Amino acid sequence: MKLGLSFQTTRERALWALLRARQPSLASHDLRAERALAAGISPLDLLREELEPGAYEACLETWRQSPPAEVSWGPFQVYGEAGRGQHGIVYWARRGEERLALKVLAPGAAEARFRREVALLERLVHPGIVPLAASGCEDGVPFLATRAISGGDLGQRGRLRPREALRVSEDLAAALAFAHAQGVVHRDLKPQNVLFEDQRPLLIDFGLAKSQDDEVLTQTSACLGSLGFMAPEQLGRAHAAGPSADVWALGALLHFMLCGA
Repeated sequence: MKLGLSFQTTRERALWALLRARQPSLASHDLRAERALAAGISPLDLLREELEPGAYEACLETWRQSPPAEVSWGPFQVYGEAGRGQHGIVYWARRGEERLALKVLAPGAAEARFRREVALLERLVHPGIVPLAASGCEDGVPFLATRAISGGDLGQRGRLRPREALRVSEDLAAALAFAHAQGVVHRDLKPQNVLFEDQRPLLIDFGLAKSQDDEVLTQTSACLGSLGFMAPEQLGRAHAAGPSADVWALGALLHFMLCGA
């Protein structure tokens, strides 16, 4: 995928420049480094034996703390990777002054499921659900973009006070009730899929969601969800999971908020 390769190459170039500034003797290896980058190989791996102890780790930390190098991709400026899963890779990106979470189809993933997520987000306009900001196809790769949320996820907050846990649960229940009224079941409610903006919880990632209007994309024996939060009926027959599966997951989330585990 061009975006992934371009971003990785830009990151490696930035790290190589930091290393050369820290260890001038590496300048004699510029040609080897450039050939490695052209071949999709990290020059840092190729020349690791030449690096001074701790040099790579120090430069990596410097790169993380400084504004990351950007890669242009369609209308977006991509400046970091937020995470990746089986179905998609999420990057931090900008479009003008707008900060976005840009999700692209992972190599080898089902395009039909990805496009279904786009269609579901177009329908799910609710204050408790992160809205779709853009979607389309670039370089032959489907993408969707949502507003970037910077308040962290529920998993990072650990144990909450009972009153706070109740408030978060009520807000999530309202978002789920709206989705269920639209015929949509999330099927992957977990701490990492609850982000916070101004202390308000927002539900994200409908990549495993299903709609009553959809064609069946899940095999009868498939197991979809996240262990610890998935309802029993999702084990081996995820296609049969209905709104009650999300209610089960919400209960598991409430337990997590009250107990921190």
